[in-house]
Amino acid sequence: MHRYTACGLRKAWLRNGYVLREPPYGPAVAVHDVAGPHRAIGLCLVDRKPRLSGSAIRFLRVEMDLSQARLARLLGVSEVRLRAWESGRQHITRPPERLLQGLYREHARGEGTVRQLVERLARLEHEERWTGMELEETRRGWEARTA
Repeated sequence: MHRYTACGLRKAWLRNGYVLREPPYGPAVAVHDVAGPHRAIGLCLVDRKPRLSGSAIRFLRVEMDLSQARLARLLGVSEVRLRAWESGRQHITRPPERLLQGLYREHARGEGTVRQLVERLARLEHEERWTGMELEETRRGWEARTA
């Protein structure tokens, strides 16, 4: 078995699905279909682990391709609070933890609109930030124009 620390978690082990290599720069592991084990790890975290650790929260956030700011807004907490959870300085409270578990579960299984929401938020994360609007008075009244 291979201890799979590349995922950022201390207690993840691969029984198979990988190849050990010996390149000139030192031993390396090549994992087949990295998305598969990552999905399985995420589902195990949300379905079987009683409480999420900071590294588990970070893992789930990264797997959903969300920034700390975006996930904090989704969970209704400050970005500072989310960073404290991810670093292990504070424990996540139950309501945001359950929401995060539900978000990841639907994201990973692709069952419903939550997955579409998370994918849309991830896309927005990579798009240009909105710079505001310009207002213009016309014969029909005030109208907004995107800046």
